[in-house]
Amino acid sequence: GYVVLRVDLRGSGNSGGVLMDEYLQQEQDDIIEVLEWVSVQPWCDGKVGMYGKSWGGFNSLQVAARRPSCLKAVISVDSTDDRYHDDVHYMGGCLLATDFLPWASIMFAWNARPPDPMYDPTWKAFWMERLQRTPPYSVEWLKHPRLDDFWKHGSINVDYAAIECPVFLVGGWADGYTNAVFRMLEHLKCFRRGLIGPWSHMMPDDGIPGPNLNWVAESIRWWDFHLKGIQNGVNFDPMIRVYMQESQASHDDPSYRRGRWISKPVWPLPPLQSILRPFQLGTAKRLLEPAAPVNDELLGVETVSVTGCQHAGLRQGPWISYGRSCDSIPDQRNEDSLWITYDSSPLESDVDVLGFPTVRLNLSVDQPVAMVAVRLCDVDCNGFSCLISKGQLNLCHADSHELPRHCPVNTVLSVEIKMKAVGCSIKKGHRIRLCVSPTSWPHAWPSPVPVTMNLFAGRIESFEPSYLALPQLVPQTVLEEPLHEGLGSPVLAKPLPTLELRPAKSSRTVTEDIETGTWTMVVSEDEGCWQELITELRYDESTRETHSINEVDSLSASVRCEHDITISRGTWITKVHTNSVMTSDATNFYLTNTMNVSEGADNVCVFEKTWFDSIPRGFL
Repeated sequence: GYVVLRVDLRGSGNSGGVLMDEYLQQEQDDIIEVLEWVSVQPWCDGKVGMYGKSWGGFNSLQVAARRPSCLKAVISVDSTDDRYHDDVHYMGGCLLATDFLPWASIMFAWNARPPDPMYDPTWKAFWMERLQRTPPYSVEWLKHPRLDDFWKHGSINVDYAAIECPVFLVGGWADGYTNAVFRMLEHLKCFRRGLIGPWSHMMPDDGIPGPNLNWVAESIRWWDFHLKGIQNGVNFDPMIRVYMQESQASHDDPSYRRGRWISKPVWPLPPLQSILRPFQLGTAKRLLEPAAPVNDELLGVETVSVTGCQHAGLRQGPWISYGRSCDSIPDQRNEDSLWITYDSSPLESDVDVLGFPTVRLNLSVDQPVAMVAVRLCDVDCNGFSCLISKGQLNLCHADSHELPRHCPVNTVLSVEIKMKAVGCSIKKGHRIRLCVSPTSWPHAWPSPVPVTMNLFAGRIESFEPSYLALPQLVPQTVLEEPLHEGLGSPVLAKPLPTLELRPAKSSRTVTEDIETGTWTMVVSEDEGCWQELITELRYDESTRETHSINEVDSLSASVRCEHDITISRGTWITKVHTNSVMTSDATNFYLTNTMNVSEGADNVCVFEKTWFDSIPRGFL
């Protein structure tokens, strides 16, 4: 068997101290101290594994890079190797407004929760220190809008070779961290394996959408091989196993995604197994294949001009899905109408795509601070537009994320955008649609002045024509995955007994104020209220995110996040209310973080504070 420990980080749960930010050196040092303590206990043989999802997946990799001698293997689920390019803060040099403040505000509220008095009579002293000293993380994150040492710390891509113990990487197509699985499989030098399913930011045995796997059995199999030395064939498993999703239709059940499992012995794939299939941007908004016979007129030069619609992007779904019904991505036709679109001819056969689609665009903009966003859609014979992938680039970062500069105005630029990794099968008769826009709210905080972008099809000046390149699997080289015995249906442990006092529910609504031209997206999540029957602890949490923007005013963008948390047991009652707001003008971002914490049935205020911060935009 195995002994499993769940450790509260310094400043969280029932651990003392203060959690000043994510992934600090102190956090890594504390974890290494815990691992070393575990390794010398009489119930341990000295071999320890580390395992976690999201934050726990991040620091599992970060600690592995520190190489404590007792750490023999790692399982990292829904994590990243690159904290600047591929996390909740910035994406393509753009501020990721969908998640930047929402995640910072979650930590702002969670850090205010009290320790449990049942386990420590000095809990209140810990709590008061936590409330008085823990900062809103959003302030420091906003002070680092470019790639610098702040983000390089904790990013294992700075030195992949530092990790020597075996690593099992797990991701989901509906999650925001899928890209990292492919990068780490390519660049890590240690023994490594990858698994990507259809799941959201959840575990493989209960992630939505399904199908799910017996993740407990798969995890034990990994630990048995690397911690106990049991020869169970893990060393002969393919390097990567992937669920190839099929096209989604409007009537499909959002809790299940049709598809099939495939495996590959190595990643990246050798040239005989994968090709880059190019599609050139042609006139009449067509995607053209060089090998296909086309009308010569479609190969000419054409300029398409668009002034960014500020609410373009509202219907492309979340950057990261948590498996909620409201996280489902709708038919993209309404969204597509706000972007420049290029469509291919109907496909003559099924196309399996696995890897990173890449777009090379020749364009010009009329403002020194601008961005470009792209989306890739699978359009079926009835016109249903299914989002496959997306990407974005701050044009001030086109040459360097470390040393951004204003982009030249009214000058032809040739920029490359690597889109989110994808694994899907596009069916015969479907069309491939590429969508381009200088706005993508709220995935990118808008430029300070509305941008007019010219997009050039065909050869312009000395540049090769704009194109889309799809990483297509070569037919007859796709290995269907014979799932080994035990990896089929999930087996879940019996949960702790709880009493549901209010069911959880969530919603995502988009509304337009016809009179003012303001568009608002509200994401409400009521976690419900439940009570642990063993400890009698009662927990109640709800969240409301509001993203709003006027369709012609980029400086009207705002994000507001409100959290309410009540934790109680009998007459012991604590309540946390937080409100975080982010706005901007042409030169600065403005953050307001308010916290009110009370105790007792009479709601006696024990802590109240408002933080006001102004931070320069810095090429955003």
